Amino acid sequence: MHQQIAEATADWAQTPEATTMTLQFRHSAGMDATAWLRFDRPEQFQELLAEVGDKRRELREAELRIKTAAEDMVVRAIQLGMAQEEAARLTGYSAGTLTKWVESSAARRAHAISQQVRDEAKARAREKRLKVQREANQPSARSESK
Repeated sequence: MHQQIAEATADWAQTPEATTMTLQFRHSAGMDATAWLRFDRPEQFQELLAEVGDKRRELREAELRIKTAAEDMVVRAIQLGMAQEEAARLTGYSAGTLTKWVESSAARRAHAISQQVRDEAKARAREKRLKVQREANQPSARSESK
C-alpha cells in the first residue's frame, strides 16, 4: 500500500502540473525555485504538503488575530462616534459586518451586566441565609433572661 502511494506520488511529481505547483509555492514562500525542480524522493511531496499546511495554519492564526483586533477597535471607534460608513471604508469590512460586530458587542455587554446583577443577587441571598442561620444558632438575649 505504502509502495503504491509512493509510486503514485513519484509519478505525479514528474508531471508538469506538479512542477508548476512546486515552483509557484517555493517562489511564494521566498524559496529558490531553480534549486528544486522535481522530487528526488517521494517523501519530499509529503514534506512539501506539511510545509504548506504549516504556512496555512500560520496565516489563518494571524488573520484571526488581525480580525479580532480590528473588531475591538472598530466597535470602540463606533461607540465613540465614528460613522460606520467611514469605519467600513477604512477597514475594508462591509457595513453589515460592522453592524453585526457592534450588535454582538452590545449583546455580550448586556449579558455580562445581567450576569453581574444575577451574581450580586445570589450573594445578597446567601448573606441573608447565613445571617438567619447565625441568629438561629445563637441563643437570643430574651431566652437567657427567662
